[in-house]
Amino acid sequence: MKAEEFLDVPRIEVGDEVKTGKWRNSKSTVKGFKKDKSNQPVLKTTKGDKKLFNLKLSKLEDEAEDS
Repeated sequence: MKAEEFLDVPRIEVGDEVKTGKWRNSKSTVKGFKKDKSNQPVLKTTKGDKKLFNLKLSKLEDEAEDS
């Protein structure tokens, strides 16, 4: 079974806004994707390469505020 069957996994696309930095409060825009030497996903952003699991997705925060 796939993870999508159990979880509502968000799709990250080029142009999406993410929050990076020590406290995840600096906004940057996704420019592309790649993998690191351990085959982990990395986002190319306007503020450099960032590991996928070390950031916040702005579009998920917007959904939480609407609820």
